Amino acid sequence: MLKVVYVIYTQGHAAPTGELVRGDLCDEARWLAGTLCDLLPEEPEAWGLASLLAYTDARRPARLDADGEVVLLRDQDRSRWDAEAIAAGRRLLARALALRRVGPYQLQAAIAGAHASAPTFDDTDWRTIRRLYAVLARLEPSPIVSLNEAVAAALSEGPESGLALLSPIAEELDGYHYFHLARADMLAATGERGAARAAFDRALALCENETERRTIARVAAERTP
Repeated sequence: MLKVVYVIYTQGHAAPTGELVRGDLCDEARWLAGTLCDLLPEEPEAWGLASLLAYTDARRPARLDADGEVVLLRDQDRSRWDAEAIAAGRRLLARALALRRVGPYQLQAAIAGAHASAPTFDDTDWRTIRRLYAVLARLEPSPIVSLNEAVAAALSEGPESGLALLSPIAEELDGYHYFHLARADMLAATGERGAARAAFDRALALCENETERRTIARVAAERTP
């Protein structure tokens, strides 16, 4: 049931087609997560999921600009992040951790909390985020978790570290546009513009959401002029 609620939220947070952000689905998922906390008060992962959704949803007001275009995390106006949602995420995670049985949703909530506590993108504690993803990868291995660890490694240790972590998952995630987008960004940071452009093109070909496609095209033009 926790997984179902999480999937509902992700469909609202970044819909694969049509309108990118579906606030109604995000709100419904958060309500369901809260209901599960009421029904399962001794299940730490219920509290962890509720915390993760609160922390993540706090960014919703800043994710799109006035024209409905995507604002990247590094460019978001953090004063627009929902302070009440961040506070709720903090309280819910504390409740989860008090039950002393750490699980994947709690680790993801801790990662989201690290983002929420940083006043700017450059102040983000990427080293801690990478360590949390490494723990998550041991607890619940998946190529998506490895991708996120690679991004954190690139931002904490340099793009070469991130690219090294991408190599083992390249085949599994070849059809996933976020993989190619992350790889393109890392390649651009190393000065490999041709390879970066090819990776941006691959991401663009795989992405089905028109709003995201415009963002990828814009970022590609900026990163590989």
